[in-house]
Amino acid sequence: MATAAVLAACAGSPIAPVTHGAAGAPVGTAVDQKAEPAVLEPVKAARQPGVIEGRSWLLINLPIALSAGGPHSREGYIRFNHILEKLEGHTGCNPLKADYVLEGQKVRISNLKAGKMPCTDAVTFEALLIQSLSDAVTWEQLDDGRLVLKNDEGLPLAVFRPGDR
Repeated sequence: MATAAVLAACAGSPIAPVTHGAAGAPVGTAVDQKAEPAVLEPVKAARQPGVIEGRSWLLINLPIALSAGGPHSREGYIRFNHILEKLEGHTGCNPLKADYVLEGQKVRISNLKAGKMPCTDAVTFEALLIQSLSDAVTWEQLDDGRLVLKNDEGLPLAVFRPGDR
C-alpha cells in the first residue's frame, strides 16, 4: 500500500531524465565537475580508390629484362593499397612494399623495400623490377586493361594485367 501511495504522488509530477557526464556520473555531482572535457581526435576520411588502386596487377612484361627467372620464381605482381597508402606486391622472388603517391597520371613510388630471400635464378630480374618501379613517373591504362608504368621520357618500364592476388 505504501508503494501505491508513492506512485500516486509521483503521477502528477514530471520526471526529469538523468543525464550523465564524461566520467559516467550524473551531471552536477562532484565527479562530473572534476571531469576533463572530452577531446575528439580528427578522423581521417577514407580515400576513394583511384582507377589503378585496390586491385592486383600481374607483371606480364619488363621490357628491360629478358625473363622472369627460373623454376623457383613466382609470378610478380603489385597492388596499390589506397587504404594503407602502400604499394604491396611480389618481385617473383621476394615480397615488396613501398610508399606511393598518385596524382592524375603521375605516380611516385618511394621507400621500396623487398625481402631478403636469396633467389639466385631471379636476382637480376628482381633488381630490374625494383629499379623500374622506382623510376616510374607516369602510368597509363591501355584499352585492353593493361597497366603500363613509364619513365620520365615516356618509355615503358613495366607492363601489368589485372589479376587476382
